Amino acid sequence: MRDTDSVGPAKAERYREIASSVRALIPSMHDSGVRDQLDVLALEYETLARYLEALSERTLQAPR
Repeated sequence: MRDTDSVGPAKAERYREIASSVRALIPSMHDSGVRDQLDVLALEYETLARYLEALSERTLQAPR
């Protein structure tokens, strides 16, 4: 197993699932500040997923 296997598409998908779960909580929050913070957290997980996918693609394309 390569070191990059732990940062591949499966990990990115897991981060997207977390983002989705966090977003599902937002409507149940009464405090607008909490809703905003949860939205930022979900966005951070989405961003992390994109970076992991990009890293995985670059690693696969790198000459060996």
